[in-house]
Amino acid sequence: MTDHCRPTAAAFCAALIAVALGASAAVAGETGRTLAGHTFLSSNAMTDPFITTYVRSSTGFGVATDVLTVAEGPYGDEVTLEGDVVYLMLDFEYQYAFTDWLAVRASASGYGRTGIDEETAVSPGLSGGGTTGIGATFRVWTAETAQISITLDGAMSSLTALTPLDFLKEVLEDGFDGDNSLVEGFEVWNTRAGLSGAWAPSEWVGFMAFWAQGVGEAHDTDTELEYSVGGLASLDLGKLTRVPVGILLSGKTDSFVYYGADLAEGVVDARVGVFYTGRPGLQVGLEGSKNWLPRLGDDETIDAFTTALVMKYTF
Repeated sequence: MTDHCRPTAAAFCAALIAVALGASAAVAGETGRTLAGHTFLSSNAMTDPFITTYVRSSTGFGVATDVLTVAEGPYGDEVTLEGDVVYLMLDFEYQYAFTDWLAVRASASGYGRTGIDEETAVSPGLSGGGTTGIGATFRVWTAETAQISITLDGAMSSLTALTPLDFLKEVLEDGFDGDNSLVEGFEVWNTRAGLSGAWAPSEWVGFMAFWAQGVGEAHDTDTELEYSVGGLASLDLGKLTRVPVGILLSGKTDSFVYYGADLAEGVVDARVGVFYTGRPGLQVGLEGSKNWLPRLGDDETIDAFTTALVMKYTF
């Protein structure tokens, strides 16, 4: 080999070594979400404590059963309407890690909702909206098996709804004068600060918990204190078998709700997810949830079920 070829060959060998080392790290699952050999799954329902760069998308479908709406009828009488409501959801989030202790994120989501029988087609009717949010995570303590971070988040949501019952009432009471509107719109917002922690007792199982407190303004309410608290279990069956599958179990209670803010004043959420984990950094699978939503104005509860295709890649 000639002298002028030796530097090129040496550089090529060094590049191969670097790629091999990088591949070894990737195989080991070192994506920034790993503690004690366990790479944590994440859920749409909570903010985790990890300082990583990632992109996440979620497309879901849901149904709320026996939605009961009590409204004032066109002649001042009380009208009770009950039926089922379906809705579609689309969510996108990007987070960037500026340092090993700070990450910032931005999110955008949209949804559409409609009644699927005669009563719910009138109220709550057809509606749609979107939410935008920003947030940051600050790592404050880490060890081989655990990590704790401070989280800051804020979001605003707008909702536009067709309200045929209210429109008919206005027309019958005041006549059609051109100011009657079939469309109603409103906004809700909140901002929070909290703690998020993760602990991995072994390489096949890990646990996360979070708590957040803040202020928010929901539909037809003043600014109020609100909170969210919950936890998650992340199971990696690939560490016990040769099957690259992860199981996620989570639950939370939240005094603030974006989707359905005109119907409910909070949510209790329980969910399970099944994900493919055979490729480092990639989390793709289905996440289903059962939601209990306290209805606005009384002690009744709306039951809702959702299923979402979740894709997340951590760089």
